Amino acid sequence: MKPSAIITGGASGIGLATAEWLLNEGWPVAIIDADPEALAIAEDVLNGENALFLTADVTDEELVDDAFDQVVDALGPIGGLVNSVGLAQDVPVLETTAELLRELLDVNLVGPFIAARAAIERRADTLSIVNLASVSALRANHGRAAYGASKAGLKMLSEVMAVELAHVDVRVNCVA
Repeated sequence: MKPSAIITGGASGIGLATAEWLLNEGWPVAIIDADPEALAIAEDVLNGENALFLTADVTDEELVDDAFDQVVDALGPIGGLVNSVGLAQDVPVLETTAELLRELLDVNLVGPFIAARAAIERRADTLSIVNLASVSALRANHGRAAYGASKAGLKMLSEVMAVELAHVDVRVNCVA
């Protein structure tokens, strides 16, 4: 039996498509999302699959720990984590507030960090973490100061984690 996989921000878009793919490959999947309405729709879409649906804000360590404990109890140790969670805003730099920058950094960078730490603590023999960044992490785009900075941070976080965690059979990759 395969270990479990968790997808943060998995109730829609790339996260939901990833959940469908993993389920087709035989993985038990947990979808964690802060949007209960999107989560209910995802649950309808994946009805009858080996999937668990949990509402949690990835920026809240206690909620993430609780959700990841529920996943391990229901589906077993974690072998895969896809951090698809993300918040995008197109706002010119002179209109970007510090509050908006902090919000995007919290969701797009701190959230995946919290989820990765929780997965590492509850991992199977090996763990693969995939963080979804953006082309905005690699080159400048109008209106993407806060978003681009948060995704560039996620890219670098992924690279550092890959180097530091390879010796404990944790693979970390970033897709942009």
